[in-house]
Amino acid sequence: MSAKRRVPGPAALAVALLAAACGAALAATDPGTRGPFAVGKLNVDIPVTGGATLNADIYYPAKDGGIDPAAGRLPIVIFGHGFSRNKDRYDVGDHLATRGYLTIQADYPCGFFGCNHSKNADDMSAQIDWIFAQDANAASIFFGRIDTSKAGTSGHSAGGLWALAAAGRDARVIASAPLDPVDNNGLGVGALPFARAAIGITYSEPSSCNADGSSEVLYAAAVPQKRGVKLVSANHCDPEKNSDFLGCGLTCGSWNATRHQRYLRYVTAWLEYFLRCDKSYDEWALGARVEQDLAAGVITYDAALAPEAPAGLAATADAAAIVVTRAAPDPCAAIASWRLYRGDASGGPYGLRADELPVAQASVRDEAVEPGRTYFYVARDVARDFRSAFESPDSGEASATAGSGAPGPGEASPPAAPLTARRAGGSPDALEVSYSPAGCATGHTIYWSLRAAPLAGRPAWSAQQCGIGTSGSATFDPGPVPPGSWIYFAVAGNDGTGEGSYGRGSDGAERPAASGLPGCSYARDLAACP
Repeated sequence: MSAKRRVPGPAALAVALLAAACGAALAATDPGTRGPFAVGKLNVDIPVTGGATLNADIYYPAKDGGIDPAAGRLPIVIFGHGFSRNKDRYDVGDHLATRGYLTIQADYPCGFFGCNHSKNADDMSAQIDWIFAQDANAASIFFGRIDTSKAGTSGHSAGGLWALAAAGRDARVIASAPLDPVDNNGLGVGALPFARAAIGITYSEPSSCNADGSSEVLYAAAVPQKRGVKLVSANHCDPEKNSDFLGCGLTCGSWNATRHQRYLRYVTAWLEYFLRCDKSYDEWALGARVEQDLAAGVITYDAALAPEAPAGLAATADAAAIVVTRAAPDPCAAIASWRLYRGDASGGPYGLRADELPVAQASVRDEAVEPGRTYFYVARDVARDFRSAFESPDSGEASATAGSGAPGPGEASPPAAPLTARRAGGSPDALEVSYSPAGCATGHTIYWSLRAAPLAGRPAWSAQQCGIGTSGSATFDPGPVPPGSWIYFAVAGNDGTGEGSYGRGSDGAERPAASGLPGCSYARDLAACP
């Protein structure tokens, strides 16, 4: 009476769940609009590579002269300005601060006499080093307030190139969202195959100002997960915060407020989804809102979202099933579900064993197995956008031989003493049942089934009485029993949360669970005493 197997469903699978924790997030709102936080701005000189310093503005959610406590630990974004532009031409940092981010916008040495693009990419990483160090600096306003587990990058034009190159070089960067980036001598194309960050490139129509559509070349070089969105009719000036006719508009086109907000919307949605790891922004990053813009003709869209292969697949057998477990997936990746495949030989072929498994599900109990037979498993994660599903490569293979393990929850020992029943006083239909209490049980339940003839197989329980205690004796009333009828019953122990075994029948098989009965069903199996 120490364990129980629940009746398997049509697929003969049982499951277990895992919890994947992400930082607290606000309810999803239009990412093109400002968030709830006031903005603080701090100007500092940040040490970077080669003994140099960069003057930078740091934008953050502010309250009462400090960081707003409601923002929690701040995800950080390093932003780069365009060629011959400066940090003051952009409102990305200000916008993100209203939504709980910390953004560093620095002035880089990049102007009429050229840029050291590779160094500027490395200087983005140096800024990550610096702000992470502030989290441990008790004298800093940012002490204990930075999410040091990950970083994001962004930037416009040449700054977008640095953002992508930094993503290819620095594993701390898990999301990059550049605005109309422009490559230089293949630096970005060469770096992107090494990036494991989610790459969301938002870009304008091809022109001489963006090297005739350099973004499309950069997008093609990136590996999944990635998304490319072109803003129809947008020009190279639209990522800037306002019109600057002499500085940008004269050569690259007139700035437009609607297109600028659309830039903010797509960049912010990508960071919310992949950097903050807030999956409620799916509709804005990959889902219905993107589909609406595509249908309206204001964007073009492409995505390649196949996740990396699942990790940590393992298979173990008990006497009646094979349990397949996996490691938790990356909570920041775009993963909608996963699939389990099974084969009869190592290396496949594999057939689909279970589909649409929740991301939070850590294991599958496969009970449709034959004792002595070895089964081989692989898993694949699945990502989705509004129009397609993207399947990962196979995980590593796991195998087990059915029936080769120790008894599982469904193979519990029968009660220490047989159940007995006799007529009880007080009601013409009452029965008094004696049973051997289950170890560590805090209560027991009687299940019974009334039959018109002797049972040929196992009973399907039709009624129950909860809370009969632990005394080893209880009275229950099954109601009128017609003459010549048969009544079958079982007693199971519980700890108030999970239930134990019903014991075994004369055929040696575990008696069936009381599936579907109301009143005292339990959320989990009590596999063994603590």
